[in-house]
Amino acid sequence: MTNNNKKTSTQSFALFCFRNFRCGVFLFFLMCLVVICVGNGIIHSQVKDIHATDNADAVIVLGYQIEGDPLEPTKALKNRLDMAYQYWLEAPQVKVIVSGGKTQGLEKSEAEVMQEYLVKRGIPEENILLEDDSTRTAHQFINSKKLMDIHNAVVVTNDFHLPRSLMLAARSGIEHVSGLAAATPTDTRSIFVAYIREPFALLNSWLFDYP
Repeated sequence: MTNNNKKTSTQSFALFCFRNFRCGVFLFFLMCLVVICVGNGIIHSQVKDIHATDNADAVIVLGYQIEGDPLEPTKALKNRLDMAYQYWLEAPQVKVIVSGGKTQGLEKSEAEVMQEYLVKRGIPEENILLEDDSTRTAHQFINSKKLMDIHNAVVVTNDFHLPRSLMLAARSGIEHVSGLAAATPTDTRSIFVAYIREPFALLNSWLFDYP
């Protein structure tokens, strides 16, 4: 084979790889776009039909990020806690389970900070149960069931997170589960988590999360 032929062969191979790489990248982003669009469609169509029952024996508030010094709930988590507080006002006999583990480097767990917030709002400490071992949504319901015998639960989380949470709660064995949707803040991070990350998390949980 002459040098010209070798050069032509190498160029052809490089062009083939480039075209296939470009095609692969295009298909990858197309699949991501499909997941985002379909996932958001599913999430928002389901959220409209979710309503909390009136006779729950437990309200499970799912944890989220905490921040500051002293530590306090972020806006998204405050919205969840405020919704749980409003439910408690209507049903003061209900047990409120605050669920959220400890992030490395922080002195308190999410559940501890959540409890402090609700106590300051007026819920008696004896009405609040702490579940501070979980770091994943799939485990929060299993661990919450260890704290009390749950037959009918209201799950409180931000609206975008509610369909996946209810699916995992049902898979964990809670007999009757309904949801209470807290508003999602409008900051950039919250919007990214709600509209970009959550559709992929929903797909992953649907395929793989069986507590």
